[in-house]
Amino acid sequence: MSKGMPAGGPFRAAAGLHESLAPEAVREARRALVSYCLDLGHCTSYVAIIEEASELIAKTRIYDLAWDDSYEGMDKPILGAVRRLASFYSMILAGFAAGQADSVVVEAVKSYRGEEIDLEKGDVAIVDLASAAGLVAAGIARPAESNALKLLARRRVREAGQGGG
Repeated sequence: MSKGMPAGGPFRAAAGLHESLAPEAVREARRALVSYCLDLGHCTSYVAIIEEASELIAKTRIYDLAWDDSYEGMDKPILGAVRRLASFYSMILAGFAAGQADSVVVEAVKSYRGEEIDLEKGDVAIVDLASAAGLVAAGIARPAESNALKLLARRRVREAGQGGG
C-alpha cells in the first residue's frame, strides 16, 4: 500500500522507518497524480486519500526527524526550518524572546531584502510575530533574548566564580 508514496508511505512512517526523501520519490508522486487525474472520478478520490496520508507522513517525519542531525534527505532544509520555528515558538511561550506581546526583537544573521523589511547582517529590528517566525524559520534572523535571561546568565557566572551554587 505504501509503494510509490514519497518517503515510504504512512505505514513505514508510523513504524518510524523513515526513508531518506530523494528527488525521484517526489517525481513519482507527481507522475501518480497526473495518472490518476486523467479521469476526474479517480482524481477526486486519489487527491483526498493522498492529501490525508501525506499530511500524516509529514507530521510523523517532523516529529521523528527534525531533531535528527544525522538525517540527510532532500527535505533536510524543511526539517531545519521546523526546528528553528519550534525553538522560536518555545521562546515566545516561555517569555524568553525580547519584545512585546505581538512583536519580537530579532537580529539579522544574513542580509535580506523583502517587500516590507530590509535587513543587513547584524541589524536589530522589532517585527511582528508572523514576520519574525518567517525570518527565523528561513535562518535569516534569530530572536533576541530577554534581559532577564541575560541577567540570570551573568548571575550564574558570578556565583560559579565565587563557588556559590
